Amino acid sequence: MRCPYCKDPMEEGCVQGPRGIYWSEKPSKFIPPYKKNTMPLSEETFLTIPTIRAHRCQKCEIIILCSKEKQVYW
Repeated sequence: MRCPYCKDPMEEGCVQGPRGIYWSEKPSKFIPPYKKNTMPLSEETFLTIPTIRAHRCQKCEIIILCSKEKQVYW
C-alpha cells in the first residue's frame, strides 16, 4: 500500500488496545466508549489483545486502519 499523501510505500503492521479499538467523533472518558456515534473496530476479548491490521507512513506520521478485518491474529 502507498501513502495517500506522499505516495511512499507504507509499512504493514497492527494497532492494539487493551479493551478494544473504537472510532468516535470525540474522545471518551470511558473504556469502551458508550457514545451514540461510536464504531467498534475490534472485538472485545478477555483472552487476547484486540488487534486490527494497519499501514503506517513514517514520513507523514499517519496510520490507516483496515476496519473490515475486525480481528487479526498473528
